[in-house]
Amino acid sequence: IAGAVTCIVIGLFNPEGIVIVLTSAAAASVGGTSGFAWGPPRTRVGAGDSDALNALRCARGMIASITELNRERSSRNEPPIQVSVGLHYGQVVLGDIGLNRLEFAVIGTTVNAASRLEALTREFGCAIVVSDALVQQARVEPNHSSTDFVSLVEQPAQTIRGLEQPVGVWTCAN
Repeated sequence: IAGAVTCIVIGLFNPEGIVIVLTSAAAASVGGTSGFAWGPPRTRVGAGDSDALNALRCARGMIASITELNRERSSRNEPPIQVSVGLHYGQVVLGDIGLNRLEFAVIGTTVNAASRLEALTREFGCAIVVSDALVQQARVEPNHSSTDFVSLVEQPAQTIRGLEQPVGVWTCAN
């Protein structure tokens, strides 16, 4: 199945190796990178009307939850958990992949770009990096408000390996 979806890639570093479910929408693999997508397959009328907006809100919610969890961990003298998120919007291919063991996967340039945006969080010193494609899509989706974009800061376009043109990026103030 191919279609336009929102891709999020999450980098999660947990020094104690504890698995933490960030939201019901996704569980991140500890110490590595995981990705998930909003969008197809469409199972109901109106599904996907706010995929980009939902991804942006979800990413902010995850960071807020981890921030609160880190406050609790700090009071117990435990090291913080670091989470970083890359968000991108575009075409992907999704389905079962594998020969001996099938795994559901989402692949394509959009997924790769989201992964590379997540890596930019370290360069920008922030928790969330969002592509301009996602921001523009979220702005035209129903139910958005100006508060959805108030903490986003536009950055210079970035060269992303695998993409022909530089990508406009936004960071989310921590």
